[in-house]
Amino acid sequence: MSASVPPLHDLSTIDIDTFESLSAEVDTSLSVHLPAPAAPAVPTLETSAVSTLETSDVPTVETSTVPTLETPAVPTVETPADPTPATLTRTVSSNSAVDSAVEIPVAEDVIRTCVTPRKVQRVREALQKEVNRHRCAVNLLPFFFTKEEIMNSNTDGSHGKQCLDSNKLNSLKVLVFSKFPAESATEKDKLWAFIKTKINARCRAIKYANTTRTQ
Repeated sequence: MSASVPPLHDLSTIDIDTFESLSAEVDTSLSVHLPAPAAPAVPTLETSAVSTLETSDVPTVETSTVPTLETPAVPTVETPADPTPATLTRTVSSNSAVDSAVEIPVAEDVIRTCVTPRKVQRVREALQKEVNRHRCAVNLLPFFFTKEEIMNSNTDGSHGKQCLDSNKLNSLKVLVFSKFPAESATEKDKLWAFIKTKINARCRAIKYANTTRTQ
């Protein structure tokens, strides 16, 4: 390269073309003799150095440990059976006598043995309307006794009053217990004693009403 460059004292006389030719030769020499820069090393990641995530290391939730919400049992409501005539509740009066019971239609031949033929139809209608023992007995009184007899009498002749005819009272009793039968003779006696108190109360009420009306 030094042989091709002219001496220093000749540089002042070099023309432009010669200078450009020399510059090209210098650039070519430099490109031939200078080593090419080495490419930087790229770090490689070895697969052996990569840590793997084991599936066994992943925490799992067991279904057996998850609390379950139990649904409480719904209580069932039992519907009571419909009452039958034999199980109807009876109303107990203040003196512990049963005042209502199962109703049974009264046969016409029973009615005919208790009242006169012309009263049979009205007595039958009266029996069909009643649903209570003592009310049935009280409402049957006019079919057996006159108003004067009811005003001036009672069932046992006490308190200075006359006693209602026992045969008629017995016929009335037959009709009442034919419609509302008692379970036993003892119960029947208790019921009849209670009914007689209601008959006596009706006798007093009719007498009082009649006395007030005449004053």
